[in-house]
Amino acid sequence: MKMHEDANPNIEPFRARRAAAAPEPSRPREHEYPVREYIGAMCHEMAQMARWDGDETLATLLEVAGTRAKAAVAG
Repeated sequence: MKMHEDANPNIEPFRARRAAAAPEPSRPREHEYPVREYIGAMCHEMAQMARWDGDETLATLLEVAGTRAKAAVAG
């Protein structure tokens, strides 16, 4: 049986760490770490791998995700 996270008394230290790790508003994280660019590039690479394996549907989905990740950076 799965417990809801609020019912778990041990979750509070993890929440505190997650809150402490959040980026400061004055220093946007995307300028320090190009996460979306990386996701976009990896999706396009994985799309190529899916094509090599013969899965055109998966390749198309990965390309869409990669294009979306890169588009979000642009604007």
